[in-house]
Amino acid sequence: SFIFQHFTTLRLVDRNINEVDRGLLKFTHLNELSLTGNSLSSIKGSHLPRSLTILQLFANEFTDLQQLTISPPPNLQHLGVGYNQLTDICSYISPFIWPNLLSLDLSHNNLGNVKSTLDCLSALPTIRNLSLLCVDTTA
Repeated sequence: SFIFQHFTTLRLVDRNINEVDRGLLKFTHLNELSLTGNSLSSIKGSHLPRSLTILQLFANEFTDLQQLTISPPPNLQHLGVGYNQLTDICSYISPFIWPNLLSLDLSHNNLGNVKSTLDCLSALPTIRNLSLLCVDTTA
């Protein structure tokens, strides 16, 4: 039990992880989680510790964020989902889902309509940092 309460940062990078179960909820003081470079195509928001403020999901296999928006960590301030296969995020962007999101990295995805994406992101009143580097606009 001590081990789960001790960690505030957990980086599981390039570990070929393809699923995250409710076991992660045992890390009750986890502030930062990086699951970069794995084989995740979805992750349930309800399987993430409520204490998370930073979530890095770079270089996985996400095509949408549907499962992530189901009861996500309420105090999440940064979401990094660059280098995935996202084509549209408008269905997953809302101040009700992400009330405290300050920073969003969507770099190197396949977001076809940048103007539409920016229009959706304008619904997030708290957003301060946005990265859209090398977004493929030909999709």
